[in-house]
Amino acid sequence: MNRKALTQRQRFVLFAICGVVVLGVGTSVWLGQRRGGGNGVRWQAVVRDSVERTVTATGALKPKTYVDVGTQVSGQLRHIYAAIGDR
Repeated sequence: MNRKALTQRQRFVLFAICGVVVLGVGTSVWLGQRRGGGNGVRWQAVVRDSVERTVTATGALKPKTYVDVGTQVSGQLRHIYAAIGDR
């Protein structure tokens, strides 16, 4: 008789332990997916919205280029039909 051969009972116990481990890992993965995952991944529905409502920031906003606009007229200006930031 070969000493390395497993008996029928030992083989059954080995398969039972492997089955319990596989079942436990499968259940853990399945429950983790149902709860949204335990790895920090969260799912959110895609919604079209304005960026202005969803982004907040602090700091100074600086233009890429700054243009100094002056006048080349003589006399007195009575009315300017442009405001700061107009194109």
